[in-house]
Amino acid sequence: MYQIDNSTAALAQPASTPAGTAGFFTDGNPASGTAATIVPAEWLNAVMMELANLVTGAGLTLNKASFNQVQQAVQAYIHEASFGRYLGTRVFTASGTYTPTSGTTSVIVGVIGGGGYGGASIATGAGQVSVGGGGGAGGQAWSRLTSGFSGVSMTIGAGGTGGSGVGGTTSFGALLSAAGGGVGGQGPASAPPYVTINGFGGVGSSGNLYNGKGGDGACGIASSTSSFCSGGGGSSFFGCGGNGQPTGSGAGVAATTAGGGGGGALAGTSTGAFNGGNGAAGAIIIHEYA
Repeated sequence: MYQIDNSTAALAQPASTPAGTAGFFTDGNPASGTAATIVPAEWLNAVMMELANLVTGAGLTLNKASFNQVQQAVQAYIHEASFGRYLGTRVFTASGTYTPTSGTTSVIVGVIGGGGYGGASIATGAGQVSVGGGGGAGGQAWSRLTSGFSGVSMTIGAGGTGGSGVGGTTSFGALLSAAGGGVGGQGPASAPPYVTINGFGGVGSSGNLYNGKGGDGACGIASSTSSFCSGGGGSSFFGCGGNGQPTGSGAGVAATTAGGGGGGALAGTSTGAFNGGNGAAGAIIIHEYA
C-alpha cells in the first residue's frame, strides 16, 4: 500500500467539497443521454487515505512493494481486540524474576523444559557395536495471564548431561511448568542386530492455552557391524535436537536449540567408549500486551 507519488501528485490534500446526494457509479448510456460518472480526485484521495490510515494505524509503515498490508492491518486489529495492544516478545534463557515492560496488562507465557542427555556408547570388542539412543526434548506449556504475573520467579530447566541425564523442569512460578526430556538409552556392547531405546519427550502442565509434549529422541539402530547409527535428539518448540552419528564412531552431538535433546553416541567394532550429547537448557517466552 502507498500514497500516489508521481510527478503530477499534489503536495497537500485538497480541501473537501460540501457533501452531495449519495449515489453510485455508472458507465453512462449514450442512447438515453446518460453521462458516465466522473471519478474526481477528491473521491480517489478519500479511498486512498482510508486504506493508508488503516495500515499505519496498525503500526505498519506504508510499503510500495507490499500488496497485503491491509490484510496484515486487519489481522493486527483482530489480535488486538482479543489480547490487547502487542508490546513485544521477550525470551528468557536464565532463571530470575519477571518484571513486565511498563504498560503491560496481560501476557501469554510459554515455558519449555530442558532437553535430555543422549545415550552414551561403551567400549566394544570384535563383532560388536554400541549405539546410543537420542535424548528427549523438553515439553511446553502456554497460558494467558491477566493478573498475578509481575514479580513471578522464573526457573529455566537445565539441559541433561552425563552427570544428570534428564532435562530440568522449566517453570513460571507455580502458574505453569514443563518437564525436561528423558535420557537416551546407553548403547550396549553387543553383536547386531539390536535397537537401543530412545529418550522420551517431557510434558507441559497447568497451561490454560496448551500443554504439549517434547519430541522423543530417535532409537539407536544396529543392523550389522557395517550398518548402524545412533539416535538423534528430540525436537523442541525451537527446533531440532542434536544429530545422531550416522557412521563410524564418535560422541553424541549436543543440542543447540533451547529444549532440544542430545544425540546418541556411536562406537564401531573394537573401539573405545563415547559420551552422549548434552541436552540444551529450556527457555521461557513472554508475549506482552497493553
